[in-house]
Amino acid sequence: MKRFDTHSRARLMAVQALYQAEQTGAGSKTIVSQFQEHGTEIEGEVIATSHVHMPLFARVFEGAVEHNETIDRHISEALAKGWALSRLDATVRAVMRAGTYEIVFTDTPHEILIDDYLDLAKGFVEAQDVGFVNAALDHIVKATRTEAQT
Repeated sequence: MKRFDTHSRARLMAVQALYQAEQTGAGSKTIVSQFQEHGTEIEGEVIATSHVHMPLFARVFEGAVEHNETIDRHISEALAKGWALSRLDATVRAVMRAGTYEIVFTDTPHEILIDDYLDLAKGFVEAQDVGFVNAALDHIVKATRTEAQT
């Protein structure tokens, strides 16, 4: 896996936090506090918050939580007919939610976001799921561009 920069680490933390929120039902403030206090782990190495762009982590995590209905609608529209969001693996949902938040609600170039989230997905899921994440995020990029033009 590639060596992550401070922004990639922030995105990884946001994915982990979204996964944790879904699995435990813990509130956003609790989860942000836990990550601020303990950092995160990448490939068995503990990463201190001083090596993470913490404002980006908080913005992506809290933004994805705040806008979850809009984000889940975008993801659901990107799924194949007959597929429900609940059918996706929880890790894939977390990656998709963080990536979709940034695609829809930030000005970060989509190419950078897709590359970063695909690299993150490779650390968690099988190759076929990485391809799925790529296709779905690409669909969301195209859909949001179309919405912005109308």
